Amino acid sequence: MLKNAIDHASRSYGQGVWAGKPAGVIGISVGALGTSMAQQHLRNVRAYLDIPMLGQPGAFVQNKPDLLKPDGTIGIEDTRKFLQGWMDRYVAFVRHRSQPL
Repeated sequence: MLKNAIDHASRSYGQGVWAGKPAGVIGISVGALGTSMAQQHLRNVRAYLDIPMLGQPGAFVQNKPDLLKPDGTIGIEDTRKFLQGWMDRYVAFVRHRSQPL
């Protein structure tokens, strides 16, 4: 579904809404690297659509039983710190890309 949404918003050629808009990719899966292939596919698609993307840090989160607390907060402190760092880096990336040339 995500790929279809990206495809539809990229129509017509040269008039898509994605060009120049900064993006980041983060994923979660049961396995340690299960999201990596899906992320790589999105990175390939974004290159064609001229979407600047945060390259580092990569974010492949493994869904573990204690990852989320019942209230929805992150229950593993190292993961929480990593995700906060990723978000901080992404916000800086978006702000940088939003500066006038």
